[in-house]
Amino acid sequence: MLVLEAGKAGQYGFVAPTDAVEISDEDAFVIQIFKTPVPRLFVQDGVQPGEDAILKNMMAESGTFAGTVNANGGVRVPLPATAQEALSWDSMLEEQARREWLLVRSASYAAVPPWVALLARMQSLSIYKYSSANASVKEGIIENELYDHVIRMTPASGISLLGVGTKPWKFAHSLGTYKDSSFAAAAAWCITGADKASIMLGSTTHGYGCTTNPSSPCYAHPIHWCNYDHAGTGQDYRFPLLNSVNNYNGYDMTPAWQATLYGKSYLGSSASCLIRGTDYGRGNGEARYVWALVPDATYLAVAMAPRHAADHPYVENRWELFVDGQYVMPMTARFCGGGHTAVLSATVKAHEVASAQETGLRMAGMRVNTGSLPGSTAARDILGKVVMDGVAVKPVPEVTASALEVGAEGDEVTLTVSSTLAEAVYAINDTMCGHDPAAVWCSQSAEQIPAGGGQITLTLAPNTTGQPRQVWVFVGHHYAQTAVVEINQLP
Repeated sequence: MLVLEAGKAGQYGFVAPTDAVEISDEDAFVIQIFKTPVPRLFVQDGVQPGEDAILKNMMAESGTFAGTVNANGGVRVPLPATAQEALSWDSMLEEQARREWLLVRSASYAAVPPWVALLARMQSLSIYKYSSANASVKEGIIENELYDHVIRMTPASGISLLGVGTKPWKFAHSLGTYKDSSFAAAAAWCITGADKASIMLGSTTHGYGCTTNPSSPCYAHPIHWCNYDHAGTGQDYRFPLLNSVNNYNGYDMTPAWQATLYGKSYLGSSASCLIRGTDYGRGNGEARYVWALVPDATYLAVAMAPRHAADHPYVENRWELFVDGQYVMPMTARFCGGGHTAVLSATVKAHEVASAQETGLRMAGMRVNTGSLPGSTAARDILGKVVMDGVAVKPVPEVTASALEVGAEGDEVTLTVSSTLAEAVYAINDTMCGHDPAAVWCSQSAEQIPAGGGQITLTLAPNTTGQPRQVWVFVGHHYAQTAVVEINQLP
C-alpha cells in the first residue's frame, strides 16, 4: 500500500498506474492499493504539486473495489466472457443508446457518426439522382444551420422534383437488417422549408427514380409518388407497388421503409401535415401504407425495433416513427430482399412553384452493436426498449360515415368522430391540395373536431370525368396514426 498525504490542494501526477489524481482537500489522502508487494517502494513524504511519484516494477491484479471513482480519462472494461457478464454489458449498451437517442431524435450535430456522414456524402455524389430542370442541390446553410442537402427550386409550372440516393446494398449495411441481430440503427433528419413541399425519406429499391412528366397522375393528386419505375402504368398511388391493386409481380422489390411528409401549404391544410409510412410486413400483395397527422415537422426519426406479438405473422421487425420527439406510429418490414438491396434516398417534390424556395435536410443517426457477445440481447431489442421507454401510444379514433358511395351529381357525407383520448381530432382529405383546381373536388366543413368528438361534413362536387373516383379522409389525433375513410363517387 502506498499512502501519500497531501499537504495542500493541487494535482499530483503519477507515471503508473494512473495518470493523475486531483486533490481538492488539504486533508485528503491519495491511496493506491496493489495485490502484490512492490519491492524497494517506501512511503514518500513531501510530494509537491506538479511533481511525479515514480512507481516502477508493479504487477496489478484484479480485485474488488467499493467506492466512487472519478475517471476523467475513462475506464477500460474487458469484454464479457460469460452470459452473466453479458447481461451487465447489455445494460451498458442500453444506457449508451439512451443517451445517444436523446440527440438523434432531434438530429443534433453531436449525432452524426462517420457512417451517417458517409451516407450523406454518397447521396450527394451518387449517380442515383433525378430532377426537374428548375431544381438543384448542394451542401449549404439556411438561417445559420448547416444542411447536407439544400434543395433549391426556382419558379416553374407543373412538378418540381429532386432526389438523391446511395447505390444499392447500402441501406442494410448501415441501418440494420433482421438477418443480423448484432446491430440495429436509428436515423433522423432535421428538416427546414418543408411547408410547401412533399419529402420522401428512407429506402427505395435499386435506385428507381421518380417521374417528372407533367402528364403523370402526380400532377392531379398531391399524395402520389412514383418511386418505382416511371408512372403511366395505372398504379394506384394510395398503395405500395407490392399490393394486389397494383398487380405486383415480384418479391424482391420491397424497400425496408419509407416515410413521406406532406407540408401543410402543400396539402392546402391549415392545421395538419400528413405523413405516409410503410406497412410492408404482410402477405404477398397485401403491403399497404399507414397514415398519421402532425402539426408540424422539424425532426423526423425512425428506429429499428423488434416485432410485437400482435403484428402480422410476416413482420420481421418494426421501424418506430417519431416526429419532433413525439412518438407517431409503427412501420413494419418483411424481408423480401429489399431490406438488403435497398437504396437510401431523400427526395423533395413541389407543385406550381411560384417563387424560389429552399428545403434543407440534415441526417443524423446512431447504432447499437452487440457484436458476438455470449448471451447478449439482440441489438434491435435493446434499441426498441430505449426508444419506446415512456411512450404512450395514442388511440385511433372511431369514425362512421353517413355514406361510403355518392352519385355522380355529388352530395354531402357526414363523418361522426369519437375518441377515448381527451384531445382534439383532426381531419384532412386527399383532394385538398390546390395546385390543380380540377383536383379539389371534395371540401370539408372543418379540419378540427373538439376533444370528446363531433362531426364534420364533406361536400363532393359533381363528377364530370366519366370515370369513377375516390376520396380518402384521414382522421386522427396529432402525433398518431389515423383512421382512413374511403368514399367512392360514381361516374
